[in-house]
Amino acid sequence: YLRLIGAHDWSLHPEKACRVHVWSQFSRQMHLEEGYVRPEQIEVLYPGLPLAGRVRKEKDPSEKVSFLFVGRDFVRKNGALMLQAFRQARERCPQAELILVSQLPDGRRLAEEGVVHYPFLTRQELYERIYPRADVLVLPSKSEGFGLVLVEAMSFGLPVIAVDAWAMPEIVQDGVNGYLIPPGSLEELVTCMTRVARDREHLDALARGARRVFQERFALPIHNRRLRQIYEESLSSSGR
Repeated sequence: YLRLIGAHDWSLHPEKACRVHVWSQFSRQMHLEEGYVRPEQIEVLYPGLPLAGRVRKEKDPSEKVSFLFVGRDFVRKNGALMLQAFRQARERCPQAELILVSQLPDGRRLAEEGVVHYPFLTRQELYERIYPRADVLVLPSKSEGFGLVLVEAMSFGLPVIAVDAWAMPEIVQDGVNGYLIPPGSLEELVTCMTRVARDREHLDALARGARRVFQERFALPIHNRRLRQIYEESLSSSGR
């Protein structure tokens, strides 16, 4: 991700470190290609988050299906594609709604049928009011380092629709806890959104998959055990 935005800073001299921790295999490969670290020196340690206490509830077919878009950088997160896809999906599924948590480039507040727009919310507000209300998180980014918002959503039992690029395939198992779409593909995004809006049983199955994948890979106890293992291996190899 640092290479994507041109923000490398190696003032900490990683070549002198026993271990360098990165969040994804994608990031590990980027670091190796740049030649800043040795293969045996760099470890993938997925971020760990607490399991949310309140999770998405299964809904009656007559209830709305709420898609969620969260991103401070509306342009880089491809909010324009999100809006375009939602409008087309809603033509097919009038019960769909979009919760948009992002500031538009022109600063205006979006007033559109089926769209609930919040220019800004605190993390606490997201956790208490938005994630438990939503059904599916959508992140069609133009570039992304990791996509932590995907993991946050999964901790609440939300399936996710993301881009088949960068580290996202390490988070999203296509058809298990969500969908992966080609970068910039409006057609694929509309198709995925329409499918989950129409098929509640499938949506509920993806939601269960999201919770399961989170617990197996991104839950805080998993992260902490792996971190302890890395530290113990580092101390052992250094003779301390």
